[in-house]
Amino acid sequence: MNRIFYAVLLLFINFIMSGIKAQISGYAEIGNVSSIKALPSGVLLETQTAKVEITFFNENTIKVRIARGTLPRDFSYAVSAE
Repeated sequence: MNRIFYAVLLLFINFIMSGIKAQISGYAEIGNVSSIKALPSGVLLETQTAKVEITFFNENTIKVRIARGTLPRDFSYAVSAE
């Protein structure tokens, strides 16, 4: 995997593990990362209360899904510049 993948992954893990609280109402911490699982094109992070899936489509396109408990069925739209 390339350097961009690892840079984004490390920044995201650092954000989650730092315990930063959003100042915007309606946002809450999801807790510390308890496990990391490699996926074919990304990673799955699990915390005490949520799951975070980061998928890398190419070096310019990533998808981040966050859900408390179990991730719902994967459904999304994307527009590519290419």
